[in-house]
Amino acid sequence: MVKFSRKVPSVVLLAALLSAISSSSMSDTVTGTIDARIALVDGCLIENTAAPTGVDFGTLDFGSESTLFTQADAEVIGVNGNGISILCSSGNDATLQVVNGANDANAGIHTHAMVFSAHYVPYDLYDAPGYAPNDRLNNNDLISVTGDGTLKTIRLYGRAVGASGLIAGLYQDTLTMQVDF
Repeated sequence: MVKFSRKVPSVVLLAALLSAISSSSMSDTVTGTIDARIALVDGCLIENTAAPTGVDFGTLDFGSESTLFTQADAEVIGVNGNGISILCSSGNDATLQVVNGANDANAGIHTHAMVFSAHYVPYDLYDAPGYAPNDRLNNNDLISVTGDGTLKTIRLYGRAVGASGLIAGLYQDTLTMQVDF
């Protein structure tokens, strides 16, 4: 006489049930959707960044001079190798302005000043290389930038003037710039 265990039929039944479930789920198809969207607004890129703060507008480097120098000229070199680069979408005009320098209070008759060890070298910014008085930029003067979808290069020039009592060292200033669009 052959005895059947009750576990054998249960195992066989469970295997058959799993096979049926697995077969039926392989033959079904589920479809659905994903909604994709983007909202575009007018804007500007300054020196290839859309960051609202901390933008590096470049460097105004007057080079090396004697402590007895009378005048030194320089041009702002932006991060792209020339002036300040601004790209605004079409119809989105902008303005660029020098808000202030860190040492303006010590500039005398000039607009800005670089400092080293409580000694100051005054300087001014200009929007033309001729350094004419009417091209001098005072704090909050606006430079217009036409938003037409093409890259604009704003060139700014600096003229530093010597002063008595200067000592050797690296004189520095930080100018705060602002672009409104």
